[in-house]
Amino acid sequence: MYRKKRIENISPFMKKLFGGTVCAIIFCGASFFVIRDYQEQKAYQAWALTENQELYNQSLSKRAEERLILKESQKKNDSFYQRLHDHLPVRILVLGDAYGQGLGAEKKSSAWFSILENSLRKKYKVNVTIDNQSLSKSGSAYSGFGLLSTLKNQSEGGKDYDLCILSFGTNETPKDFSLWYEGILQNLRTKYPHCSVMSILGHQGVMKPELGYLDDNADVLKSLTKIYHGTLIDMPEAMTQKNHEKSEDKSARYTNDGLFLNDSGQKLLADTIFHSIVSAVAKYPDYDKSAVTPVSPEIPALTNAVYIDSDNFKRIDQYTLTIGPSALKEAGIDTANFIGTLGVDFSYIPGANDLLVSDGGRGLGRNAFSLDGTKAERTIAPINDHVKISNYLMLSFLTKSQADTFKGVLFTKDVPMSESLDAFTSPETIGPVDETGALIPLDHEGMIMTELYAASTYSGTETSASDKPVSSKSSSAESKSENAVNETLVNSRPAESHSVESTGEEATSEKSTAQENASEESTAEKSSATENTSEENASESSQESNTSEAEGDHDLSQDQSSEDNGTTSSDASAESGGTSASGNSDTSKSSAAESKSEASSESEGSVPTLPDDVKYASNEKNLIPGEALQASSSPNGKNS
Repeated sequence: MYRKKRIENISPFMKKLFGGTVCAIIFCGASFFVIRDYQEQKAYQAWALTENQELYNQSLSKRAEERLILKESQKKNDSFYQRLHDHLPVRILVLGDAYGQGLGAEKKSSAWFSILENSLRKKYKVNVTIDNQSLSKSGSAYSGFGLLSTLKNQSEGGKDYDLCILSFGTNETPKDFSLWYEGILQNLRTKYPHCSVMSILGHQGVMKPELGYLDDNADVLKSLTKIYHGTLIDMPEAMTQKNHEKSEDKSARYTNDGLFLNDSGQKLLADTIFHSIVSAVAKYPDYDKSAVTPVSPEIPALTNAVYIDSDNFKRIDQYTLTIGPSALKEAGIDTANFIGTLGVDFSYIPGANDLLVSDGGRGLGRNAFSLDGTKAERTIAPINDHVKISNYLMLSFLTKSQADTFKGVLFTKDVPMSESLDAFTSPETIGPVDETGALIPLDHEGMIMTELYAASTYSGTETSASDKPVSSKSSSAESKSENAVNETLVNSRPAESHSVESTGEEATSEKSTAQENASEESTAEKSSATENTSEENASESSQESNTSEAEGDHDLSQDQSSEDNGTTSSDASAESGGTSASGNSDTSKSSAAESKSEASSESEGSVPTLPDDVKYASNEKNLIPGEALQASSSPNGKNS
């Protein structure tokens, strides 16, 4: 009761003050908790935003990495057509002959491969690179196989290719073509596993079947292209689809004399390839990885070809390069167990070319060719099969200029090659000789044996093939021009039977008759030579004196040279025309067949020439030799 009265006695002001204080305390406490909760929520949101951003960034990074892996996978595994579909850059390799090189075009920009490159770039907006490695002067499947062997893929420090376009079939017999063309296709699958293939079938087999062997090789080319999952570019069919003119009209419209494509023909070839590519890209087929069973049983022997470049060779003199068994073994050829094929990578220079390959003085093969034109042309020429190296490998070139172009040699396991490669003439003396004509002795590794001789002749016999030897005999060395001739090769006349081997059903009756006549003539010549041996011996001294006169005065006419050297050499003088080789009495003694001709020695500084029977390339006579044939009004045919 008392307390109740006391509370009632409290003034209203105090009551309000007390109530306001309590409310203020409650409000402040509530505000504190509200503010703290807000701050906690804000901090949590900031943390969550950071975490989410990190997760998002990680997700983006993972997606970018996955896309990059996918793109890299596409780069490595996509076929040529898939890469274009995915807008990835592509690289194209062209291996071929003069047809593949675009011979006949007015300029490089109008050649088929330049047109194709530009068309693909405009169509797919990607970088397109075409690497044309065609060899116009030795456009055989063997040369293409050899060139492919010199290339390195990306894992070997080179480049990978997405498409390879092949243009062969004109310059080889069906037997040789089928082997080496399949060797190219097989090695492409090994070296460039994701490289697609296109084969060009030229028009010459239809328009000019009498030239080359394209008409005989067409079926083989089509069959091998199909077996190895390639695409055929059929130019005769393309010309027929383009218009229905007669063959003569199509020849005038698209070609130069029916042989090489003019600018219109180059455009037709480029468009045909382009439309084939566009059609395939629309389907973007994967690279066909299914195994291919080789058609030829010899193909396994071509899978591990060994290319030895010129850096492994030693330059002995202006014309001669050697490599010994130790260097060969280090490069991959064990001479103790090796028997196989051999080819040489060098260039034909304008004028006469001659190369003799020997095993320590034992002839293995020879390649001679007379090149018309003004620039050197690379070749990879077959030398022989069944090659066995017992000592050292020696290459003897006709001129220093030709020796300077040497790039390397190609070895494969033994496969049969044309028998015409065996029909070559070796000099009685093979190897470098001094100024007196004496043979310079070489050791088992192909190096000059006498250190004193090496020091007095060349300051660096240990230099590589690319180094030019320096002669201390300045008075004689400086007088020799770039066209100085290797007299050892000049004085040995190659056999006249350097022609393509006629085999089986492909040999015509005319070829057989010509061979029989040649055999009868050879027998008659040998008989006549035996009867005239005494006459040759009697005229030996006069030949020597006349040779001396020819060296002193190289302007003597062929008729006068014929009278001086007797009737035995008159026929060969007429055949050889402008031959640069001087006569050699020792060579004329060896055999009547080898001593048919003796011509005046070459004047210093002039371009050497060879006898007519030396002018062969790759030991085959029915080649289409590029510019030389294009300028000729009546090129030699298969049956000539």
